[in-house]
Amino acid sequence: MTEARIPFRVHDIGQDPAARAAWRSLGAPPSPVVDVDGHILVGFDAKAVQALLAGGVA
Repeated sequence: MTEARIPFRVHDIGQDPAARAAWRSLGAPPSPVVDVDGHILVGFDAKAVQALLAGGVA
């Protein structure tokens, strides 16, 4: 995402209890979880992120 100049925030579930609680509420496995305007992607899929940022649906 850095290379594509897509702004993002990192929430460290190992250090931040609030981030850990939010992650647990998603029921997601311990892999990248990406939230693009409310669309939750488990794992990183560059094409899906780009589609969502362009206004499409992944």
